[in-house]
Formats: sequence, structure tokens, C-alpha cells
Amino acid sequence: MEIDNLEKKSVKNLYAWLIAILPFVVSFPPEEYDNYVMVISFVVGIGLLVADRINLTDAGYEPPSFLWGFFIPPVYLWKRATVLGSNRLLFIVWIVAFAASFFVYSFNTDSALEEAACPIVTTILKENNGSEASKCMKVTIQDKVTDKFYKATATLDNGNDISITIEMTGDENFYVRVPNYYLND
Repeated sequence: MEIDNLEKKSVKNLYAWLIAILPFVVSFPPEEYDNYVMVISFVVGIGLLVADRINLTDAGYEPPSFLWGFFIPPVYLWKRATVLGSNRLLFIVWIVAFAASFFVYSFNTDSALEEAACPIVTTILKENNGSEASKCMKVTIQDKVTDKFYKATATLDNGNDISITIEMTGDENFYVRVPNYYLND
């Protein structure tokens, strides 16, 4: 719904562009910030939505419902383009950014494997070296030898790094091998 054609001003699209690229931008933070990314992106998204709605109102347009932007941002961008009589580029950019964020995330699957391997390294060390054995603090994949075989480094709580291998045996199953010279058995 438009207010009055005589009162219309040009609309700045900065906030809408930021809404459109937000799904892609939030796919890049380092893994240790994963817990905060959802909260921060939610707050930033709400802020951008409110700013864009104020921008549209100040320019003389009736903005799409806040609920569209809150629950389904691409619908908000589609309805925004309809209100302004403009193209659907922002809608398309949001869809591409959302798809690209999954593509970027798929390259981070090694981090899930690293995280899952660390407790296994600790278990192997404790089973072979006793309950006083060092604990794995972090596993870092160094080389993806094949699709199912990785060379990695386990960093222990005593400051030592040990070389390990990880072999995928199924979708969620894997073996971790610690060389014998790190084991007392």
C-alpha cells in the first residue's frame, strides 16, 4: 500500500541488500564462534529489518509486514519489491546467498570430524597408557589423502602434538589410529 505518490522519496536499499546477503556472511565465522553466530545474526537481521521498514516509511511507502521479514526474509524482500515496483533482484540474491551458505558449510565438514576424533584419541591414549595419560585438546586435519582417509595432528593437554590418521568407514563411522610409539602396550 502506497501512501501518496506526491510524497514519495527515493529509497535507499542498503539495509535490504544487507538482509539479502546476511545468510552468506554468517557462514564464515570460525568454528569456535558457532554458538554465537545464530544469536548475532538474528539480532543483526532484526535490526536491519527494522531499519529497512523505517527507511521505506520515511520514503512514503507502506513496508511489508514485519512478520514476513522475521519469519521468512525472502518473502519480505519479494513483497518489498512489489511495494516499490522494482525488480526481484534482492529476493534472488537472498536465495543465492542462502544456497551459497550451505556450500560454504559443506567445506567445513572436516571440523566435525576433527571434533569427533579428539575424544577417541583420548580414549586410545588412556586405554593404552593408563588413566594418567594425556588428554586430546584438539585435532587438526593436515591432509585429506583420499575421500575417506586423513592425516591429522592431535594436540594434547601436555603441549605435545602427535600424528594420527582418521579413516572413514561409513557415513558416520570412522577409525582413529595412533602410532604404536605413542602407546605403552
